[in-house]
Amino acid sequence: MVDILRQIQTIISLHIYSHNDSLTIFYMSHNNELTQPQNSTTFNIVLSLNLITLRKSKIQAKTIFLTKPASAKKELKVAVN
Repeated sequence: MVDILRQIQTIISLHIYSHNDSLTIFYMSHNNELTQPQNSTTFNIVLSLNLITLRKSKIQAKTIFLTKPASAKKELKVAVN
């Protein structure tokens, strides 16, 4: 049986949209495929989440809010609400 408390890393392609002083991130790909619609910036982000968090948040439908500008060259630690 898989230990549901173990930490996992998931690389997800995200799209960033400016919104006031923060950034709203939408999940656009769940298979590490880069897709870039118009008027958006795409980059890969590494999320360290445990399996309970993934199950409770239904991560495919969630939005992440950042309070600082994101850099495509940086690994960001973010929280899933």
